[in-house]
Amino acid sequence: MTNNFKKLCSYPNWKPELWNENIPDNIKDYTNCYSYALNRIEFNIEDKLQPGQLSGNKYDNMDCDTILKYIKKDLNRYDIRNSSNSEKLDCLHYKIALAIDKEHEKPDYHFYRQDNDGKWSHKPGGNYATNLDASDNIINDPSTSDRDYSHKEYKNDDGELEYGKNYKIFCGYYSMPINKGPILYNWDTNTEHNIDGNTNLNDLINTNNWKNRERNDDDND
Repeated sequence: MTNNFKKLCSYPNWKPELWNENIPDNIKDYTNCYSYALNRIEFNIEDKLQPGQLSGNKYDNMDCDTILKYIKKDLNRYDIRNSSNSEKLDCLHYKIALAIDKEHEKPDYHFYRQDNDGKWSHKPGGNYATNLDASDNIINDPSTSDRDYSHKEYKNDDGELEYGKNYKIFCGYYSMPINKGPILYNWDTNTEHNIDGNTNLNDLINTNNWKNRERNDDDND
């Protein structure tokens, strides 16, 4: 096995410090669970990334099959398929999981990602990446983990604290192509930058003389 192939087998890395430390609010607040599942960090994105946005049209229905359809369009990959928690994928693929809350007054989806340690992690909206479920237990299987966040407070899209949602509907697990990330995407220049788990994002921004977008509280959608 070549070194490059061995490296592929280590993706995606569970490196919460990359997503949680030395990171400006402009990135943390606007890099959501979808970006996290795709192993992307968003710099100066207008709004949080939504399924379908990368391919030109955001998803139009809070439905498992609809969201999966737009993920395939975003990645221009139609080999994304259903998987299971126990399936062992080859080193060119990794797994994500999707759950939705259709009962809330603001229906919502939520993504999880399986990391190289075999556990699952996620990033609730603009909050910190974590490998804990709603009961603060390590996520070994998102289908059986506690997905009822309605008793937990999170920062919402207006920067205010509100209770989370209850993602009762588990859509499934999906086999995804490795993108050799993580990557940082600069929406000002439409350029993709390869980074690693040790990257200090504040230093990267300063070194490249990038300017963080100035936002009002009501910009955070």
